[in-house]
Amino acid sequence: MLHLVSDMSTDSHIPNPVDFTNRLSIVDEDGSNVTYELIARILYRKDHFTAQLRFDNSVYSYNDIGGGKLCLENDPTLLQHKNTNSVFYLYHRTSAKATVRLKLSFTK
Repeated sequence: MLHLVSDMSTDSHIPNPVDFTNRLSIVDEDGSNVTYELIARILYRKDHFTAQLRFDNSVYSYNDIGGGKLCLENDPTLLQHKNTNSVFYLYHRTSAKATVRLKLSFTK
């Protein structure tokens, strides 16, 4: 799960905004991949959380106000659309390989 700090979720605060793609791969030192698929995101607006979820190639929205039911969305690419109200992204590992070992160094 990736949590975005609320004041960092708009393009004006991030010099190079992150694109949340449907699939994400991390390459290990041995050349193998650990692959993840975007399955949900949580949105926050006006003191209220809502969700967008993917099940079996369909996208649903959930809002506990107004019935609290999953609603099928017409756009199956909805999770890829930028939304400045997004605060959490949830990826599910789809590869057999579960871990990545990398040596990273950071410099100022």
